[in-house]
Amino acid sequence: YKRMRAGMAGEGGFFTGWLINPILGDTARTMAPVVANASGPLELFPAGVYGDDWLRVRWIDAQGREQLKVLDVQRAINDPTCWWRVVNPEWVNPAKQDPGRASFDALRDRLYEAWKFHARLAQTMPPVNSHASYVNDGERKTWGSVTWFCDKPIPSSADPDPCNWAPVSDDAQGTIRVRSGDAEFDLKLDKPADAGDGTVPAERSGAKGQVEGQLWEQTGYEHQEVYKVDQVLSATLYAMVRMDQRLHP
Repeated sequence: YKRMRAGMAGEGGFFTGWLINPILGDTARTMAPVVANASGPLELFPAGVYGDDWLRVRWIDAQGREQLKVLDVQRAINDPTCWWRVVNPEWVNPAKQDPGRASFDALRDRLYEAWKFHARLAQTMPPVNSHASYVNDGERKTWGSVTWFCDKPIPSSADPDPCNWAPVSDDAQGTIRVRSGDAEFDLKLDKPADAGDGTVPAERSGAKGQVEGQLWEQTGYEHQEVYKVDQVLSATLYAMVRMDQRLHP
C-alpha cells in the first residue's frame, strides 16, 4: 500500500535514496504501474492473520485533541474516489492501453485473487516438520501499520469524520491534499514505526509464525540480506537437518 501511494520515497539511506529508489520507483507515479498490474507484488499485500486494522488516519481536531481512526481497507480497494484509496486510478495505466487488463477494477480483482491464494496456502501448508526465523529489530523500522496524519489542527468547518473528506491532489510521495466543505488541508504518510527487518514488521508476521519446530527471533540484518548472515545460514542448516531426520529417522 505504501509503495502504491508513495513509491520508495523516504526508504533507505543516502545510497539507496540516490541510486536504488529512482530505479525501483521513487514516486508512486512511476512504481504503481508495475506493482498494481503484477500478481506477485500484490501477494505481499496484508492478508489473513495480518489483520485489517493497519490503515489509519491521525489528526488534531479544532479543539486541539488528537484523534485516531482505523480506515476501511475494503473501501480503499473498491472505491477509487476515497482519499485513502489503494492507488490513484490515473497511475495504474498512464499509457491508457488495454484498460480491461490495466485499471483500478483490474487491480481490485488481482488483490482478491491474491487473498484467495493466501487462503489456499494456509490450508495446504500445515506447520508440520517446519522451522522459521524472522527479524525483530527496533533499529530497522518498517510500516506494520500505515498512518496518514495532519500535523496541524484541522479547520473547525471541516467534517469531524475523516471518511467524509475528499481528495484534491497527490504528490505521489506521501503527501495529499483533502477537502472538507470550504476547508483544504494536507495529510502525510507517517514514518515507519514498527520493529522488523526494514521491510517486514515482526509483530504482524514472524511473531505469528505457526511452526512445529524452532522459531528463531533475530536481529542485526535487513530483509534483503537474509542469506548473507551467518546466524540465518546456521538456522537454515539446522532446520534442514532436523526436517530430514524427521522424514528419515
